[in-house]
Amino acid sequence: MKTTEPNPNAAQLQRAADFYVQGGLEEAIALLTAEDPDVQYARACLLLEAGRPAECADVLTRLLQTFPDSPLKNVSQDVLFRLSP
Repeated sequence: MKTTEPNPNAAQLQRAADFYVQGGLEEAIALLTAEDPDVQYARACLLLEAGRPAECADVLTRLLQTFPDSPLKNVSQDVLFRLSP
C-alpha cells in the first residue's frame, strides 16, 4: 500500500485554524504564507475579519493574478466587488 506525504498547505491551514479558534486571529493571519489559492483565500477572509479590507483586497487581487483558473476565482471576484467603494 502506497502512502503519501501530508499536504504542507493543509498543515498550514490547520495550524492557522487552531490559532484562530484559540483567539489568535493575528497569529493565524501570520501563518498563512503559502502561495496557494486556498491558503491565500483563507488569509483574505481573516484579514477581512480583522478589519483590514484593503489588505484583503490586495491578497484577493494577487490570488486572481497568480491563479487565474482557481476554483476560488468567482468568489474572490465577488468579495472584491463588495469591497469596492
